[in-house]
Order: sequence, then C-alpha cells, then structure tokens
Amino acid sequence: MEERELLYTKKKDVSIYLTAQKSLLAEVRHDDLRHQMHLTVEFSQPRLIIDDVRCQMNVYPHEECIYARDALRIMIGKQVKAGIMQETKDLLGNSGCTHLTNLFQEACYSVYQAQGIYRRQDLEQMVPGLSPAQMTNVLIQLRPELIDSCVAWTRESKLIMSAQDTVISDNPKIKEFIKKHRA
Repeated sequence: MEERELLYTKKKDVSIYLTAQKSLLAEVRHDDLRHQMHLTVEFSQPRLIIDDVRCQMNVYPHEECIYARDALRIMIGKQVKAGIMQETKDLLGNSGCTHLTNLFQEACYSVYQAQGIYRRQDLEQMVPGLSPAQMTNVLIQLRPELIDSCVAWTRESKLIMSAQDTVISDNPKIKEFIKKHRA
C-alpha cells in the first residue's frame, strides 16, 4: 500500500425528526479541526416551508465568521423546491458562510427523503395492505417530479411501469391521504 499522510477529516451528520406538530426538524452538524457548527431548520408540511433556521458556531477559523451565524434566517418563509440553493446564494450574496450554506443544502435535500418516509408510514397506517406497486402509484401522484430523477425512477423502469399499471380503486382513504399530503 502506498504511503500516505492524513491531512483532513470532516464529520457531517444529518438527522430529521417529526415534531408533535407534524413539522420536520432537520439537525445538521459539521465538525473538523477548524469548524464546529450545528444548523437546525424547521419545515412545515406538506409544502416544506422553512419556518425557522438556527445556527450554533462553537469553533470557527476567523473572527468574522460569527457574523454569518444568522445569515440563513433570510430563508424563513421560503419553500424547498427546485432552485432553492440558487435562491439562497442570490439572497445571501457574500454575507453567508460556505460551510453553513452546505449544511442548509444537506437539510433541504434530506428533508425530502424524510418526508417520503413519513408519507409512506402514514399511507401504510391509513390504508394497510397496499402492494408496493400501489404504494408507489400513490406516492408518484404526490411527487411526479421523481419520475426520471434517477435510474430506478425512469419511466421505463420496472418500479415505475408496475406502479403505473396498478389500478388504485376509488378508496376514500387514499383520496383522504392524497388531500392531506398534497403540497
């Protein structure tokens, strides 16, 4: 094995919680030798509106860095959707911090995954016994933008074709679920 010297290690941690009010709370951390940051972002459902942004900066390399601590609060009231990071960059200009902006991006990316897990769990509780294809059919109705978003979700994939071939009955519980979760 080739000789090598470790120069840098970073630990990034993302956790998403469902609150009692059914909002999603993202906690994102960044730790390395020069940074120790913790960003908390709260999102309301179903539209993923940013309700709150809080940041802790315990370790940072330059005295000016602390001025970026509250910069992301400008995103409160914005919706997580395509283009959110460009909007963040445009609004922040040079008043933000690259590392905090990266944590914010992780929160926005991960909250979509967490919302998908929450929806799947809620659907299983509201309408038990759905097949995987039926479940995917319902979830596609909520998030059609997922089609063609990756290799598993291409229009020609087995997953999507079987979901689209599945008939969803006029089950009132499915209609209620879609109404509850539609953004």
